[in-house]
Amino acid sequence: MMLNSAFRKIAFIFLCAFIASCTTPVRKDEMVNQSWESEHLQDHPLVGKIWDAKTGQFSDPTDLIVHMQSQTFVLLGEKHDNADHHRIQAWITGQLFENKRKMAVAFEMFTLDKAEILEKFQASNPKSAAEIAEVTDWASSGWPDWEMYQPIAQLALDNGVPILATNMTRTQAMGMARENKTFLDAGALKRLRLDRPFPDALIDVKTKELIRSHCNMMPEHMIEPMLMA
Repeated sequence: MMLNSAFRKIAFIFLCAFIASCTTPVRKDEMVNQSWESEHLQDHPLVGKIWDAKTGQFSDPTDLIVHMQSQTFVLLGEKHDNADHHRIQAWITGQLFENKRKMAVAFEMFTLDKAEILEKFQASNPKSAAEIAEVTDWASSGWPDWEMYQPIAQLALDNGVPILATNMTRTQAMGMARENKTFLDAGALKRLRLDRPFPDALIDVKTKELIRSHCNMMPEHMIEPMLMA
């Protein structure tokens, strides 16, 4: 599964192959009963609340984790420089790991040219996720400080699960956006079901989302290329 620049809100994907149905108790207080680091709107009544868009109701951390445990894919997003978002992500990751699920943690922040680097690093049986910043040249990536992402990577190392790169490189993304040129082979296209036209309804929804997420300021000639990428 690959993420592209049009979906920067998605931080990483958990590729979860669930092998058990039992669950452990959720320590929900760990997520909500902590001081927020962000100073913006700390006293807002919706801060720390979980909204279930499907049911149209508020949920709680216990229900959230139980629901995630039944899913094959779990996508967690954040405002990239918001430390509170990262802390909540790490809490969710830890809760999923407590159930001993077989899964992989895939970061949008790592482009595919870092895949082999990450694989070799993990093969060396590392103990500290802090080293990932150095081997992947994180400082040059343009993402916020690695310390924000490190707790999730550390959980992956501690639990012996793969850390994967999922994002296209800039060259690959530009090739798709400007030339509609894919870098996937025929087998991969078929496996990902990208060898067939997208449904009109999906194109319409994603087009509106793309325009809205760019504050209605995206040039019209860039909409279709960005959508295809």
